[in-house]
Amino acid sequence: MEINWKILKKRGYFRPVLTYSIKLSREECELGISSLKIDTKILKPLNSWESHCFPDKNERAGIFDEKTYEISTPSFKNPLLNGSLVLCWKEENSYPEVKKGFEIIRNIMEKEIMRAQESLPICESGEIFVSSSFKKKTAPAFAAERFLKAACM
Repeated sequence: MEINWKILKKRGYFRPVLTYSIKLSREECELGISSLKIDTKILKPLNSWESHCFPDKNERAGIFDEKTYEISTPSFKNPLLNGSLVLCWKEENSYPEVKKGFEIIRNIMEKEIMRAQESLPICESGEIFVSSSFKKKTAPAFAAERFLKAACM
């Protein structure tokens, strides 16, 4: 699994935008990994649809919704996931919670991959024929049918 991210913020009162990609390896896809929804603990800003945050508004006024972002992980059917999130505006432009959030995703996914690996493959085959008791019961009828066919020719 590979996780990449970038945080971009324009000058001014614009909120930063986190873009990310999560990609499963071919080997991980071969395990049939399903998508998971994981709480990243990355704070979601109040009115997160707004690309800006003016002074004395929302997070710049100390008003937080306390909601966090959930990110869905890729699955074996869709091994690459790209996304973006609007982050809270911060004076110091420091976002250590982003790395921590992706570490949460990595840790949960690693556990899921280990669980999937524990489900071992199997290749089993066999064959079954009619029982001898069945043959004994049906042989006289089959023999009689053959005699009738031979007699009618």
